[in-house]
Amino acid sequence: MVAELLGLQPQGFDGKLRIVRPVLPESIQHFELHGLKVGGGTVDLRFERAPGGRVAPHVLAVQGALKVEFEEAAEQL
Repeated sequence: MVAELLGLQPQGFDGKLRIVRPVLPESIQHFELHGLKVGGGTVDLRFERAPGGRVAPHVLAVQGALKVEFEEAAEQL
């Protein structure tokens, strides 16, 4: 459930983690994950609610061969 909310799409064989349109419940302003293993790498992430409600992911640390990619949410009307 957490992976789905945060938009985590691990691609271990490619050494990549995609973060696609993350969301947080309205009562949570930030959330951190430490030691998330993807393929041969490990990543620490922080998700913060930005003004307007958008959730902004931040890479705190990466160890090993891992690339982190972000896909922004479309603007809400």
